[in-house]
Amino acid sequence: MRLVTPAPECPCRPLSARKLLACYRTSHVPPGADAKTVKAAGPKIARDMVRMRRMLMIQGMRAMRSFLTSHFTERIEAVVARVNSHFGVASIDAVNAKAQEILPNQHREIWRQAIEEVLGRDAALSLLNEYLPQVQSVTAKAHEGTTILLGGRVEPQSSALIYRRAQMLARRVTSINDVTRQRLATVIATSIDEGKTVAEVAKDVMGSIPEVATSRVPTIVRTEVGRAVDEGTKQALRDSSTVRTVMVIGCQAREPRGPLYRGEPTCNITGVPVQDVDLLEWHANHTGTLCPETFW
Repeated sequence: MRLVTPAPECPCRPLSARKLLACYRTSHVPPGADAKTVKAAGPKIARDMVRMRRMLMIQGMRAMRSFLTSHFTERIEAVVARVNSHFGVASIDAVNAKAQEILPNQHREIWRQAIEEVLGRDAALSLLNEYLPQVQSVTAKAHEGTTILLGGRVEPQSSALIYRRAQMLARRVTSINDVTRQRLATVIATSIDEGKTVAEVAKDVMGSIPEVATSRVPTIVRTEVGRAVDEGTKQALRDSSTVRTVMVIGCQAREPRGPLYRGEPTCNITGVPVQDVDLLEWHANHTGTLCPETFW
């Protein structure tokens, strides 16, 4: 299916959920439509939801990739800066002149403290607070877009439900912080075990940024933005008064080792009662789209 994207001059940029749909929507379900009207537009709604998911993924991934890359690059640089400040200097090269007498094992604790201060619990909480608005934005757009396609109206109370779903997703980012801290500690321990000086360890740390801080970002972003879109879609399907069962379309294959619903792989699954939609989970890098299948 060809992905329809707005031209560069499109006045819809930056795209809200409503304007996003206006760029490519093919279904025409009026607000407050009954199940019969929605059912008649079912195939077009499914096509529009596939397109909407792709567009939201593009938008969300671009913003989140930039945020996570910058955040963890800055954190690792801050670890080195913290060690430099311990010796009262401002640069890596100046460290050796001041700490040349320090033996490798003597500066192991300095690095450990720097990592804990920069990437410890407080840092994880700070990351969560910065990350939450981005996840919430993607989730809210998916919820609003799906609601519009189904002929519904976004109710005021929906914002609290979306926020709770976004909070659940945002808590996952703390594990990213933990893994980054562990990887950085490994780089430092390896350098110290090789007998390197403080400045040499610092240079190894700076050189490790692509591997430690940014190499996993594309995969993380693709998975987490996809989950945010799916959470917004789930809430909209639950809010709908016309949807009876849901399905997943567009998966390349059914992954038997992935998450299951009643013993069945969730990729390309059909016939799931809408009240069970929150029981559906997918493997990392999932590409399928959750859509309405049957209506009341």
